[in-house]
Amino acid sequence: MTLQTIFDKVRRITNTSTASLPDTRLLSLSNEAFLYIQRELAQNEIESFGAVAKTDISSGKENYQLPDDLLTILRIEINYDDVNDESKWVKMTATDLGNLPIEWYKLIKSQPKSKPLFDLFSNNIWTFPEPDANRTLGLRLWYIAKQPDFTSASDELHPVLANYWDILAEGTAWLYYEEIGHPSSQRRFDIFHAKLQKMVSDLKIEVIESTKMGYIDYFNSGWI
Repeated sequence: MTLQTIFDKVRRITNTSTASLPDTRLLSLSNEAFLYIQRELAQNEIESFGAVAKTDISSGKENYQLPDDLLTILRIEINYDDVNDESKWVKMTATDLGNLPIEWYKLIKSQPKSKPLFDLFSNNIWTFPEPDANRTLGLRLWYIAKQPDFTSASDELHPVLANYWDILAEGTAWLYYEEIGHPSSQRRFDIFHAKLQKMVSDLKIEVIESTKMGYIDYFNSGWI
């Protein structure tokens, strides 16, 4: 299924044509609606758009940049000793730099490797303790990723979105109505929001076991 299906339904809903609502405007509105849907799924930790990224860790370096496409973090793991030994991977626990019981520079030295901590600050992951050796791809991030924007009406919908394509159409129609100040914009939003919540509910039931529909590039030395 392509984005053209969305365009056709939006024009039917809004009683518009290619002249009054051209593809270029619909493309922008569809991308905005798609991002809204992704954020709602991410907020509910629906992992349909999940990805896995790895980056190198370096001795004495405590902060590492987050991926540009990150919406929500699901899990962070670190391996201080041997990345080829799965038993050496340890889940990191979130902490808060602003409320640490001791100075942060002391914590990055004293925190046990068996109980690593992290905090997110300035688009970086701060690790406690800091690595004492270089490890290729020693930091692993499970997260929900923002999907690429649509570029044309012929673009294929993501498989999950294809099952709920009418929600994208409703969201796009709502944004169009809101943009032009149409009196039915609130009603259109209510329809879109109700269907989106049903989608969230459906996907929560279907995801019995965590599934990561992502990628790992073992030759990439930075965030994917």
